[in-house]
Amino acid sequence: MALPAAMASSGIAESTAETHLRRMNKDDIPPPKLPADDPDRCLECQEALEIAFQDLIERAVNAGWNEAEACNAIIELADHHALAMIENDFLAEQIAAIFKKG
Repeated sequence: MALPAAMASSGIAESTAETHLRRMNKDDIPPPKLPADDPDRCLECQEALEIAFQDLIERAVNAGWNEAEACNAIIELADHHALAMIENDFLAEQIAAIFKKG
């Protein structure tokens, strides 16, 4: 999945990350403050991960990848991770069902 060229280097996220970096260390990921059922929890998580994400993109660019390549790789990795979690949950349910029958 390719990102539009306009998204590849907008500079908006970079200035946001610079602002956040002044307030916290890039290795710090704050814990959630909202309960699990709050509709804004996903946004809160995005904000919590933004600095680490920007750092990862910067490290990839410094290694020779462009921003679009790094973003696409992260999207694919996240997708594969989510699919693996779904499959693991399915297998756990199947195993539990087998032991209940036995």
